[in-house]
Amino acid sequence: MRFCVIPQAARSARGQKKCALLEVLNVELAAQGEAIQKRRREYLALLTPLACANYAELSHGAERMAVRYAAQFEPGGLSALLKQRQNEELRAGQSLCGIHREDLELLLDDQPARVYAKSGTAAQRGAEPENGGSGGGGADHRGAPGTAAG
Repeated sequence: MRFCVIPQAARSARGQKKCALLEVLNVELAAQGEAIQKRRREYLALLTPLACANYAELSHGAERMAVRYAAQFEPGGLSALLKQRQNEELRAGQSLCGIHREDLELLLDDQPARVYAKSGTAAQRGAEPENGGSGGGGADHRGAPGTAAG
């Protein structure tokens, strides 16, 4: 409902009434959002060690994995964040903050996994045979820079 009120309040001549409704909705969202974030943090505390151990086994310890909760607010801070960003949200006509904007970030050797994977490091390690020889089937045979391609 809050997500419907923001665009309406932004373009409505009765914006004050809509803003009053938005403030009421923000109180409820803050209470529920805080509870959701608390549960997410609890689950993450339980799942992170398992996920990291599984990754260490899969990668043969080549990288160290960590999981980070990318929160928009510290516990107890959602209400203040909603108040702080309310005018900006009204100008934008959409919700810019809240529990739905939070995410998990996977880190490999302290770098975001998406950046780490794009560098090719993780993919190259996974493609290399364990004995260190040429893998054949699907391997890149272009050769290193400055050498003849095979």
